[in-house]
Amino acid sequence: DVLTAQSTEGNQTRYVMVDWQMATPGSKFGAPTVFYDAEANVSRSDFLRTMYRFDDGNQGRFLGTFSLRTQRFYDSTMTKLYYYHGSARSPSPIVVDWAPRQVQTGSGQAVTLDANPRGEGSFVRTFDNMSAARQYVAEDGTAQVGGVGSFPSERVEALEHYRLVQVSETSANNRILRTVGRDAQIAGANPQATVPSDPAWVKTFERVPGATVEGSGAPANATVIASTELRIPNTNSTFSYVQRADTDANGNFEITLPYATTGYDEYGPDNGYTNVSVRATGPYTVSTPATLGDNGSIVSYQSNLSVPEGEVNGDGDGEIGVELERNEEELTIGGDGSTDGGSGDDSGSSGGETQSLREPVVAGDAARAA
Repeated sequence: DVLTAQSTEGNQTRYVMVDWQMATPGSKFGAPTVFYDAEANVSRSDFLRTMYRFDDGNQGRFLGTFSLRTQRFYDSTMTKLYYYHGSARSPSPIVVDWAPRQVQTGSGQAVTLDANPRGEGSFVRTFDNMSAARQYVAEDGTAQVGGVGSFPSERVEALEHYRLVQVSETSANNRILRTVGRDAQIAGANPQATVPSDPAWVKTFERVPGATVEGSGAPANATVIASTELRIPNTNSTFSYVQRADTDANGNFEITLPYATTGYDEYGPDNGYTNVSVRATGPYTVSTPATLGDNGSIVSYQSNLSVPEGEVNGDGDGEIGVELERNEEELTIGGDGSTDGGSGDDSGSSGGETQSLREPVVAGDAARAA
């Protein structure tokens, strides 16, 4: 939409390339905020908020700053592409906590800054589930869910018309670490955990019509989730594309998917189409979250869906139908009876990312990172 609004060629744009610097605070991320003119008065502060860290065990010595990312950072198309490859992303039970602190400048002027809470060496807190994280934020008053690395504050919705088709051979992992590593240490986070997944130097995306799926057979006024796994061949890594839709009173829904799962070899440069190297490892799973039935059983609705390349790239009519089937299983409880961590994440992210985010950082370590 931005491309279309800002140039006569925008609606004809077929490929978008994003490099790691464009999507990384402290590198070239600030430039687009300067040139963006689709709305007035947009600046860096709409995307990043500066936090100050002081060493209370050493007479309040100033250690450095880090950039807390706002939800607008995660909702930007550039972030959605580079970090999530167009997939939806749910928040995780990670909280950044701060407190206003009055300090004196070199000229003796008193200023109030957003700083680490007194006596705390870290801004980052982790919780067992999203309910606990949100409750802490609501009660604290100066805290937010997410805002570091790839962890958003709120759900990031999926893109319907962009798909990853190629990544460069060169990894930007070390360059990203050098750029944001100090930021992470100041925040009290594990620097590696703040690096995006699949940190290729450049990622190429294609804008496609997408396949519009007309679905039926789901419960009324429910949420349907479509997900598939895709493989990046030159890094031999995988990621999940996830999107959701709401059903109507009759259990019908519509969802547009930008990634195909079959028929890749029928298309390529010889007949005017993209040679797609990022390919699905299997069909989409289209399902509803499991619910508890009247007899205590577990009830879900699910179907597998293959999406041909021609329905995504515009060669076909782009319309596919799917009907979900009702599944019912007896509820069994085994092992330690533990349940999911409760992040509410249907976007394929793992709890391991949350566990690895926190890294104890002493003041001396942060100072040496400067």
